[in-house]
Amino acid sequence: MNQTQNKGLSGWLSPDGEFFPCGYSQHHGFAYDKLEELNKNPSGGIMTDIDRLQEEEQYAYFGYSVVSSYLFISLKKGFTSKQIVWIEANIDKLGEEQRKFFEDAKELLANKNNE
Repeated sequence: MNQTQNKGLSGWLSPDGEFFPCGYSQHHGFAYDKLEELNKNPSGGIMTDIDRLQEEEQYAYFGYSVVSSYLFISLKKGFTSKQIVWIEANIDKLGEEQRKFFEDAKELLANKNNE
């Protein structure tokens, strides 16, 4: 797993709960290849392909920089149950900001579903 001094994880988490590590600036290559594999016609645009993999295919994006860590998901679709199980089993590997986002997003999505 791609992890540096507990800064967090870097990679993609599939809706089925499988983690695919990515190094710095490799997220787009994975998104492009995965969209192509799924016959979804990737655009080649960095943010377009990344956004489509999150929004359309429900992949979660993990990354970190020198100053922080991050986790991006589609707030329209949220986490799958298998993603939640995987993240909770690997919570100690997440960076502080990734853990906070996960907890905040779970609460936000639970509240949204109760409306």
